Amino acid sequence: MRADHDTTTLVIAHPFALATVAGTTVLLRALLQEITAVDPLIRTVYFDLAERVAPRASLARLQAEGSDGLQFLGVNLHIEQHQDRSIECYEWCSREDVPAYLWIHDYWSHHEGSVRRLEKELGATLLASTLTVQRGLAKDGFTAPVVQVGISLGNLIVNQVRPHISGPFVVAAAGRLVRRKRHIDVVRAFGRSRLGGAAQLRMRLLPSLVYPAADDDELVHEVMNEVAAVRATGSTVIIDREATSQHDYGSYSAYACASDYEGFSMTPIEAIYSGCPAFMSAIPAHREIASLLHPDDLDDVLFAPGGVDALADLLRDEALTGRRRARLQDRSDEIRSLIGASWSMRRTARALLEVLGPTQERRCLRAPERRL
Repeated sequence: MRADHDTTTLVIAHPFALATVAGTTVLLRALLQEITAVDPLIRTVYFDLAERVAPRASLARLQAEGSDGLQFLGVNLHIEQHQDRSIECYEWCSREDVPAYLWIHDYWSHHEGSVRRLEKELGATLLASTLTVQRGLAKDGFTAPVVQVGISLGNLIVNQVRPHISGPFVVAAAGRLVRRKRHIDVVRAFGRSRLGGAAQLRMRLLPSLVYPAADDDELVHEVMNEVAAVRATGSTVIIDREATSQHDYGSYSAYACASDYEGFSMTPIEAIYSGCPAFMSAIPAHREIASLLHPDDLDDVLFAPGGVDALADLLRDEALTGRRRARLQDRSDEIRSLIGASWSMRRTARALLEVLGPTQERRCLRAPERRL
């Protein structure tokens, strides 16, 4: 089918399928909807590189269909998964003079060679998803403007303050099965909080996507060994491996994120927006969240990575006092306004379209802002 004459086609490519529940894929599903809402004349096409055996053929077909322009946005295509297909996409864009971007959501120094090849040899324009990622790139000599990623606020249920004494104290945590998420630390901290039968821990452990299934199973086995010790104290621990995209933050008393590294953390922001206190490891991405939303009480929500006892103390104090939940309620309008201004998906879509270049400039930012 031929595209409308005045339509720009934006190809967004990522190593994993949208059906996969992980932070970036959840984000991209919402982003695709927001781009269309901001500018209906932009046609978006999603490339799951795991299924694109010959991506150049797909790109060529889109180009032949005709439109005002074709642009390519690769999301984390510098990582190791399906690297040959990523390179194929950028090679085709370079040969056909199609504007190509690399939006980097995760960056470690071992990615330097891949990023340098995509930028220097194949002409990819770099974009950083957060200030944290931008700083990491800058250390290796890369320049990348920030197109700040966000969260979809419209689907979040705002908690009307469930008093912490009205039921068990429920601690929640979620993440892919990678060791940098430090799931074991959360289990140990919950156990050391000594809340006994008055508390529950609910953990959602999702496939790593990047490691063999055997590695995932090994990590689950290690987590379950810690869980057994905690259950022996009388506390309830529920492990969920179902890949669902929604959290019921209204049923949580606290949310814990103990990672060694995050480019961007969606779930703590979602929890806070919904009125659920979030305890976060003091890594740069989490410090950005806490500095904006908790500028006067960072020590009340942050703990050092690996600080199991510190997290346990925070959980125990919140279970006994409920004061962080009360503060969130007192500042609810301010908190939600700050999150909407800094991390809304509509803001992300607008910023992305603004940076993508002249084929969008005459139309982007035209749609009215939706109330948050």
